[in-house]
Amino acid sequence: MKILIVKLGSIGDVVNTIPLFNILRESLTDSFIAWAIEPKAYPIIKNIDLLDKIIIFDRYHCLKSLPAFIFRLKKERFDIVLDLQRILKSGFFTFLSRAKRRIGFDKDRCKEFSWIWTNERIPASDPEKHMVEQYLEFARYLNITNSKVRWDVDISRGEEPKLKKFFFGFYEKPIAINIGASKPANRWFPESFASLIDILQNDYHIPVILTGGPEDEKFARIIKERTKSKFIDLVGKTSLNFLAGIFKGCRLFIGCDTGPMHIAVAMGSPVVSLFGASNPRRTGPYGYLDLVVRKEIDCSPCNKKKCPTRDCMRLIKPSDVLEKVDKVLNNKRNNHNINEFL
Repeated sequence: MKILIVKLGSIGDVVNTIPLFNILRESLTDSFIAWAIEPKAYPIIKNIDLLDKIIIFDRYHCLKSLPAFIFRLKKERFDIVLDLQRILKSGFFTFLSRAKRRIGFDKDRCKEFSWIWTNERIPASDPEKHMVEQYLEFARYLNITNSKVRWDVDISRGEEPKLKKFFFGFYEKPIAINIGASKPANRWFPESFASLIDILQNDYHIPVILTGGPEDEKFARIIKERTKSKFIDLVGKTSLNFLAGIFKGCRLFIGCDTGPMHIAVAMGSPVVSLFGASNPRRTGPYGYLDLVVRKEIDCSPCNKKKCPTRDCMRLIKPSDVLEKVDKVLNNKRNNHNINEFL
């Protein structure tokens, strides 16, 4: 049996699909399993050894990429295609595969009329439960009873020499603070990050690593101007695979709702997350929802991309974050050793 997972992006969604793949792989040992994905998220799954094939669609070079992508979809003659993306593009790709069974979400959970391209749909369910759990519904639909959530992939594999060099000389395990956010409304404020860094350095004496994408470099400069402490600035300077290794070697991860937050979960790092406009029950760090920091206000979660006030994030104070940090440090939930790469 040949199965195709259609999960093109985003990074966080791709990370949260890996437990479904692991369950399919463990239960359907003789099956051929492929994954359709876009280049941005490709580094997340390239180290999955038990994945039989990766089919890449480059939307930024669509005219050149699309014919070859469609040719490969048809050539593989898949028996089952799982549309986990639930948008028009993924639904269309699912249809073009010509698979006998094209399985997608129920109509109410689909977007952009993507449900018209599938010929089977999983039963309706709570659209607000965690996306990891929603993806696992596809396994149950295929009569697979195993539901153990595990990632079992070292996204940082291949980066060990550079990671060993990076971590050499640390007197203790650092804390990673990721300043990016998937949407502007989910972003915390530079003065708040600066205050948090000062407290971690002065009161806890823990080294801090600042991470984020190239789009966050200006934000990092503002934080640097407003903090009195030194930190290691890796914003815009890492690949996804190296970033995963940083999270693996850190004592804990602190950040907002964004793809790197889910990478940290997959790498086994405890995650303290800040939520406002988005719903942590649905997209929070799986297994660490007890470490979510959020304020209850009438308009949150609104799931908006932009907000003129961002009151839900503004109300979060460094002391609220430190309360969760204390919980991690006191419980010693992170078992990774600083000498792991040494």
